[in-house]
Amino acid sequence: MFCMSGGFRVTGKICTQCSLTDPVGGELTVEASALPIQSIDIHLFRVESILIGEKIATESSLIQTIQIADGDVCRQMSLPIYIVLPRLVTCPTIFAGPFSVEFKVTIAITFVSDVSKKRLKFDPKTPSPWRAVESVPLELVRTN
Repeated sequence: MFCMSGGFRVTGKICTQCSLTDPVGGELTVEASALPIQSIDIHLFRVESILIGEKIATESSLIQTIQIADGDVCRQMSLPIYIVLPRLVTCPTIFAGPFSVEFKVTIAITFVSDVSKKRLKFDPKTPSPWRAVESVPLELVRTN
């Protein structure tokens, strides 16, 4: 369950542990929003880390984006989340000594704003005043 503040409230749930062969599922409900919503996107990231001496080098890669809403959404209506995992860039979550491969799901809500029209570069990792972003870890497991 997640909830965001600042003039709006969004609740929902998303599966944080799933099989590689199953879709990631969940739901999202916009309970209140003072500003109209432009879109709601789900970003799937692959996060690779390695321990080098006493430092951890981490690299995140955006591997998939799913738009679950385009335009302002009805309040109090449940929006389904259904993400089929891409086979070529996903693997089980791995923690092998100094090396790890993890995944995370980021929910990004973009609001209608005159300022957002002036921004040229889209970067899903950088929150902006007209965007709300929430990330949750995703554990992928192999099942027989």
